[in-house]
Order: sequence, then structure tokens, then C-alpha cells
Amino acid sequence: RSRYLGMRQHPIYTSHMTHSLPNPHIGKTFTVMSEPNSAEQRILDMHNEILAKNYLLNDNSLEWLRSEEEKHVYIPYEIHKIEPEVRHHIEYYLELFHQNSCIRWIKRTCEKDYVVIKAGVNEKGELVDRCYSSSVGRKGGIQYVYLTTRCLGLMPGFVPALYNIPHELMHVLGFIHE
Repeated sequence: RSRYLGMRQHPIYTSHMTHSLPNPHIGKTFTVMSEPNSAEQRILDMHNEILAKNYLLNDNSLEWLRSEEEKHVYIPYEIHKIEPEVRHHIEYYLELFHQNSCIRWIKRTCEKDYVVIKAGVNEKGELVDRCYSSSVGRKGGIQYVYLTTRCLGLMPGFVPALYNIPHELMHVLGFIHE
């Protein structure tokens, strides 16, 4: 049931999380703090509910490779054509998974099943407003997670919505909505 994260409540889903994110690409440090009742907290609460109610896909063919001896789940990934600020936040959350769960996002070498994280663009090449995953769980071959500054609220005048990063990564792991 909780083979992916090891337990229902996990530090990755805490209600108060403060972290400083130095960004070498733009020479700034961002401090991000999630407050109770914030939009981010509501999404994190939803993930806790998903874990508690076992909203995992019940299809073993959709599971990622798991090391029995280490009890880790490995997901190969590549990051393609993405804004530097978005890449920075993605790398932070991938590391957060590594530090606080059995999930190991590993850079792809030659794996045939892997995730490509890239900017979502429309037919005109413009960034789209939504973040999304092309599938839930491991589908085989290449699958995509689309993230942009627009859907993450990283543009001037927008409220940051960094919770979309772990939200979409959870879909890749096999977690679904109610």
C-alpha cells in the first residue's frame, strides 16, 4: 500500500516547511514557506488523503523498478528545454524526495522507461498555463511531465504554486486523484 513512500504521513508533507533556494542561474536566493490553509497546504493535505485512502493504481505493470535489498524505487529522468528557474525548483523537489522517502529520481543513462520533464508549450511555442503529467504510473517508454513558470506561479504578480511540482511527480509514481 505505501510501498512508494514507506508510510502514510511523511516529512515531505509537513504543514510548515521553510527552505532557501539559492539559484545560481539568476543570482538570487528564494525563501519559500508554506503556511497552514495556503493553497500549497491544501494540495499537500490532498496527497496525505490519497495516501491514507490508498489512491494508488492497482496494476503492477505500472510500477517503477524497485530494489528489494535497498527498498528504493528508481525513476530515471531527463530534464529538457526548461526555464532555469523552473529547473532549479525541480532539482530541489527531486532531492527532497530522495532525503525523505524511498524514491530515487536518477538521471537516465540507457533505461527504456523514463520520464522527461520539460516546459509545456502550445502549437505556437508559447508557454502554457497548466502543469500536467502525460500518464499516471509507469506506462513504458517515454512519459512526460510539463512544468513552466506560468503554472508554477513564478512570474511577477503571480502567487507561487510550487506544490505543482511534487503533485505532478506523484502522478508519475502512480498516485491518482479521487
